[in-house]
Amino acid sequence: MRWLHSVDMRTKAERDTAICKAYEFGYAQADIARAFGLSSSRVGQILKAHAVSKRSDCIPALAWDGEPMRF
Repeated sequence: MRWLHSVDMRTKAERDTAICKAYEFGYAQADIARAFGLSSSRVGQILKAHAVSKRSDCIPALAWDGEPMRF
């Protein structure tokens, strides 16, 4: 999730879009929550509100390496 610093997030809507993109890229909800400073349940609520489909369990989640997120 190195792309986060290149995303201009001034509103919650922009943040939510970035969260949805990160999930679609394959990052786990827990890693997204950690990167955005949110709870995992809040990330789940955002994904549900934006109707982002659940990633297949057969596809392993990408691991966030803790580095600043840049695209």
